[in-house]
Amino acid sequence: VGTSYYQLVIGLGGMQTALLGIISGVPMLVLAMFVPRKFPQLKPWSVVRTGYVFMAAACVSMAFGVRASELTPIMVVGTLFGGVGVGLVNSQANNIVASAVPPSDAQQSGGIQGAARNLGLALGSAAMGSVLLIAVNTGLDARIDASNVVDTQSKAALEEVVYTYESDTAFTARLESMGVAPEAQGELLADNAEVRAKSAATAFYVVAGLAVAALATTF
Repeated sequence: VGTSYYQLVIGLGGMQTALLGIISGVPMLVLAMFVPRKFPQLKPWSVVRTGYVFMAAACVSMAFGVRASELTPIMVVGTLFGGVGVGLVNSQANNIVASAVPPSDAQQSGGIQGAARNLGLALGSAAMGSVLLIAVNTGLDARIDASNVVDTQSKAALEEVVYTYESDTAFTARLESMGVAPEAQGELLADNAEVRAKSAATAFYVVAGLAVAALATTF
């Protein structure tokens, strides 16, 4: 969700997006490596709970940040918090799983954990992508139907479109290719920007909700 926002809405290039990735990647790597080594006295479940709280805080921050079509400080903070949260959870996940099974099984748990995480990443990406697309299409269809500026013929054509999470430039080009009147394009462009922000915020709130729900599994 964050990468889509950075590249499609703000218009950041690959290098700039990668730099933002470093903001989350560095704390993620450092915490995952050094928390177990430097602070072995910490209770694993407490560390994991703290990580989930950081994840939820990250997503709430990002949800507020996507309201503007530019990179805001709160987005950077959210990106950082996300890295901290994942790093804290990853620092304990292997040990928690290994300690829950007999020693003979613990030696084999690493591969299973890796496969499970990859599956989780794939399912999570698909779920968030679906949330984005459903929210964008539902929101835009409602705005188009309620519009007094868009003519009936254009409404019929626009309601058949499956919209994607796209930039203002791409959305304007879509409207022009469909022959939407210039006076209606401005309204629809503003509607798309608002719906797009709400859709991204909804996706982030869903992740925040999952992180909070996951706290119930850590006691």
